[in-house]
Order: sequence, then structure tokens, then C-alpha cells
Amino acid sequence: MLMQTTCGGIAAIATEKLLGVLPRQIKLTAKQSKFVAGVADGKSLVAAYRASYATQANDKVVSVSAHELMRNPKIVAAIKTMVAQKSRESKHASTEAKAKLFLVEQLMQTCRNCQDEALRLRALELLAASMGIVVTTEEASHPD
Repeated sequence: MLMQTTCGGIAAIATEKLLGVLPRQIKLTAKQSKFVAGVADGKSLVAAYRASYATQANDKVVSVSAHELMRNPKIVAAIKTMVAQKSRESKHASTEAKAKLFLVEQLMQTCRNCQDEALRLRALELLAASMGIVVTTEEASHPD
């Protein structure tokens, strides 16, 4: 998943990760890689070109240059590969989010309905942990 930052650090790392899935025979320059990432992110060809090549040329010149890049089979293959990878990652993230939601709902239901105090406390511990809350046994036995 590509992320946008003002400094570009996270975006650069994510782009490098996605570009790592490209077949070895697809060698791209740094500017081509940035263009590919921009197009795969959904930017227009002109916007992706401007972001990659830092040009001050007018839109017509940039459009022609961007379309020229799109005639390069390596660029097209890289965009297709990156879009497919992003799609797989998005589907995986969606499945993972649904699983987490299901587990949290089950823990909440257990907390509400369980008659066994030890099981209910364990469910509460797991629920807290899923939210990043750490409760030590000392804190639990001596509430303020």
C-alpha cells in the first residue's frame, strides 16, 4: 500500500516494496519508478509525470511526454504488476479487518454473557490487549 507523506519517506519505502514485486527483467530508473507508482496510485498521467520529473513545462508538453512513457512496455508491465499487487494487498487487508472485527465482537459477547468469572476476565484481558491496553494483575486487583 502506498502512503503519501510530506517528506516522502514512508511513500518511498512502500514504493520500493511494491516495485520489488516486479519481474527482474523490468529495470526502471528512479523517475520511471516514481511515475509508475503515481499512475498505480490513481494519479493522472500528467500529475504522475509532474511529480516524477519535476518539470515546469505546460500541460500539453507534459501530456505528450507522459503518453510517450506509456508506450514503453516496461512501464506498462510495471504499472499492471503494481496495480495487481495493490489489489491483492487490499483484499488481504479487508479479510484481516473482518476477522479482527469478528474476534472483537466474540470477545465482547463473551464478556457480557459468560457466567464463569475467570473466563470473563480472560476475555476482557484479550479485548483490552486487542485495543493496545495492557492491564497488569496488580492494577486489576487494586483499582483506584
